[in-house]
Amino acid sequence: MNFKPLSKREESIAKKIVDAAYTVHKILGPGLLEKIYEVCFCHELSKRGLKYQRQVDIPIVYDGMVPANVLVFLSILTCLLLKTALRDLYYNLSACPLSASP
Repeated sequence: MNFKPLSKREESIAKKIVDAAYTVHKILGPGLLEKIYEVCFCHELSKRGLKYQRQVDIPIVYDGMVPANVLVFLSILTCLLLKTALRDLYYNLSACPLSASP
């Protein structure tokens, strides 16, 4: 499988996302409810100037029909990570174009 390298913009966004996640993990540690991490992670994303949407439904398209939606907790992660690492799994199944941005 061939992957194109990230653009400078995507690389910058990815670094901010990882830094935000690391900051939350470093401060809170493991063992809390997912909702707490989500709220704190979103706060850290906002501090870094990143736009996001929480609890986003992404339709899975199969043969012209939508049998199900996948609930993704943050669309900024969806647009960056699915565009790269999970492209074949979700983007080939969903109606969300690869050029979508949060």
